[in-house]
Amino acid sequence: GSGSRVVVADPSGTLSAPVTPPAAGLPATPLFIAATTHAMTAPREYFLCSTATACSVTLPVPAAGYEFCVRSANNVSTTITLAGRTNIYYELPTRTGWGTVSAALVSTGAAVTNQVCVVGYDATHYAIMSSTGF
Repeated sequence: GSGSRVVVADPSGTLSAPVTPPAAGLPATPLFIAATTHAMTAPREYFLCSTATACSVTLPVPAAGYEFCVRSANNVSTTITLAGRTNIYYELPTRTGWGTVSAALVSTGAAVTNQVCVVGYDATHYAIMSSTGF
């Protein structure tokens, strides 16, 4: 993620201040394109839903800094659901609180522009970083 930090030691073993590694040194974010269901893999992943029905995506148990984005694939109108999980809360799309424990986060209807990006807030919460259609 953009907050990655590395502590560097010179040949004598002296540690220098943390530095941000160059983007070229970071692995690419995994991208999956599929229909209907998908289980995301920590710590980050993108998913494009390629079916015109509905997609259900299951996120792993949250941890601070996990990052996940889900959207309709190009020119595909679909409903997106982030599946409910025991003891996990999703932030409300209004950003005014947290949803009901174990409840799913569902887009308001099928649309080409549906998308949601969340970040792990702690061990039980996902905060919404951006969304359309939720």
